[in-house]
Amino acid sequence: FWFDEIYEFLLCVPIKKFGQLLWKKGDVGFIDRFGPDGVAYLFKQLATKIKSLQTGYVYHYAFAMFIGLILLFSWQLLLLTRN
Repeated sequence: FWFDEIYEFLLCVPIKKFGQLLWKKGDVGFIDRFGPDGVAYLFKQLATKIKSLQTGYVYHYAFAMFIGLILLFSWQLLLLTRN
C-alpha cells in the first residue's frame, strides 16, 4: 500500500537532511572550528613558530639573555628618570 515509501518520503528524508545540515554547518562548521579543533590548530601553529626559535646553540640563548637584560635595565632607567 506504499505506506513505507510515504513514511520515508514525508518523515525520514527531511529529518535526515536536517540532521546532515546541523552536522555540517553546526558541528563541523562552527563547533569544531572554534572549539577543540580550532584551539588545537592554533596551539599547533604557535608551537611551530616557537620551535623555530629553539636552535640548541648556547650563544643564541646568551644573546637573547643579553638583549633581555638590556631591555630590563633600560626600562628601569626610564622609570627612575621619570621621578
